[in-house]
Amino acid sequence: MEAVWTALIALASAVIVKLLDWLLAKRSEKKGAMAKLTDKVDDIAKSLHNHIKEDQESKAIEARQRILRADDEIRHGVLHSKEFFDSVLQDDIKYYQDYCNAHPEFPNAVALSAIQNILRVYEKCKAENSFL
Repeated sequence: MEAVWTALIALASAVIVKLLDWLLAKRSEKKGAMAKLTDKVDDIAKSLHNHIKEDQESKAIEARQRILRADDEIRHGVLHSKEFFDSVLQDDIKYYQDYCNAHPEFPNAVALSAIQNILRVYEKCKAENSFL
């Protein structure tokens, strides 16, 4: 009888060891899958960050182009409405300056005189009430 109990205990021990090995293997597989998933999420986050950065820079370049175009029009005597100035001042110049302040590596000197001229003409039009 003692031999039977010893055999059952040995069999149960072997089953428990096999079960533990199987559980550890599954746990290892899950860790590997989670690591792969984490890597993929990190890659997506990095890609999204780069896309946002490129989009913001593109918007700053577009704002600068609109600022330069507005300055060219002003220098060529084209009259503008107050709404036009408000749009350039509030949308384009503000975004451009905020972007330049947050990104000191971005070339900013291109539009400085244009911005100063737009502000000067805006103040002059406001004082003289000479908007289009």
